[in-house]
Amino acid sequence: MAPRPLPNELWIDIIHHLPQSDILNISSTSKSLHNLAVPFLYSEFDATTNNKGATRATELFLRSLLERPELGTHVKKATFCAKGDEEVDDFMTVRSQSFDAKTWSCLREKMSHASRDKEFGVSWESRFNAKHNDDAFLALILHMVSKNLESLTFVKDGKCSRPYKFMHTVLMEAARLQYSGEERYPLSQLREVRFLTESPSTYGGVSSLRVDDVRPYLKLKSVKRLTCHDVSEPGSGNVSDEQDKFTATTVELHHCRMTRPSLKSFLSKFQDLKALHWKTGTEANHFAHCFDDIRDIPQLKATLEELVVDDSCSLRSIGLPNFTDMSGFGFMKSLEAGSYSLLGSLVMVVRPGNFSIYPQHRLNAFIAALPTSLQILKITQCQRAILSHVPTILGLKDKSLHNLKQLTLAFPRSSWTPRADGDSVQLAKRVGVELMVLTKN
Repeated sequence: MAPRPLPNELWIDIIHHLPQSDILNISSTSKSLHNLAVPFLYSEFDATTNNKGATRATELFLRSLLERPELGTHVKKATFCAKGDEEVDDFMTVRSQSFDAKTWSCLREKMSHASRDKEFGVSWESRFNAKHNDDAFLALILHMVSKNLESLTFVKDGKCSRPYKFMHTVLMEAARLQYSGEERYPLSQLREVRFLTESPSTYGGVSSLRVDDVRPYLKLKSVKRLTCHDVSEPGSGNVSDEQDKFTATTVELHHCRMTRPSLKSFLSKFQDLKALHWKTGTEANHFAHCFDDIRDIPQLKATLEELVVDDSCSLRSIGLPNFTDMSGFGFMKSLEAGSYSLLGSLVMVVRPGNFSIYPQHRLNAFIAALPTSLQILKITQCQRAILSHVPTILGLKDKSLHNLKQLTLAFPRSSWTPRADGDSVQLAKRVGVELMVLTKN
């Protein structure tokens, strides 16, 4: 007797746990399996990994959507690449001349729903037929996958400075519908938006990503997480309208180029920001300089629960850091930052067997500046001397860090293996703190 076929529900569960490449192989074995695999095959589009190049991959993706519009409902994650070399003739240009009359009719019908402005369709079609039409065709794709899209990523390679006004129009229409009370408006499932820079070398040049480019995405109340690389000042001179209120709860800023007043104004628009991740790019962009301004933002003091600061470049700085008093952040549960930002530089003690320490008064000031609500403290870029101060930090748990549950010391890769001594380990157990000593690979 032939074995009974597996039910569709079981096959769907199996496919769900397979890598994308294996799903493609399985889907080709039978028509029924292919139909089951389609939602998984089209759940993610990444133009940066296609061997045909980002532009060609995006064009093929658009053609698939035009042939089978229902595929757009399966897309949950999309990654596009915006290249900035305008010297290249075919830079981000879809060959629209090959579209027939039926396809153009479909395109016009799709974009007629993207905006209430009747002139939008005319200007969009004109741009779509022009050179460098990436804004127009990305706006079309964004509109076609807007029903269930959850994550949207733009990877920048080089300087890409042209405004994306058609994409912004699609976003503004979605924002309008959400505030009009529509239950399932376009992009209602979009949770995460990322603007990434592919090559760190581009950080040295003029940033092409401005706050103006980010705002339309943040106006969608569905967006909860924002990541920006290399974001700079707004073109208009104002970070945002006074009425702007953003609902994202997690913000990551890498190599931020905004001035201190602009950064403060930008972050003050977030009504319920719970996590802020910051990565510096230059010594002049030290986080402490910015934190002196944003610590006065009432929303942050009332909502911020997690702060992660990656400022490894500060190890090259001279002098003491201006470590900010964070005791007023009554809801902060997790803090991660470099040893220099938190404790400053080591002081050499001239005694037999010269060694370096952190002065006791600086340790006391550091502990006093921490919020009493803190549960997790992670100090990165540690130097060996900090191990001798672990008992001092743990000894203050009952006084000012009574909520502390985890202390992590992360060391850069070196020729020796850092370990906490037995007394520190026993003390950590006694006061109820998990002590972790890590080495970065």
